[in-house]
Amino acid sequence: MVILITGTGCAGKSTLAMALAERLNITSVLQTDMVYYTMMSMERHLNKFRC
Repeated sequence: MVILITGTGCAGKSTLAMALAERLNITSVLQTDMVYYTMMSMERHLNKFRC
């Protein structure tokens, strides 16, 4: 299951995500920074193979 919560800065996304995870008994919550850095890393890796 993937639940994506978006919004502007300081809107309470992390607070909502943690409360939702607790309510749904989900043990893994990815933070925005982790997703961002993973995507950027993948993009850099793919750019190495482009002509």
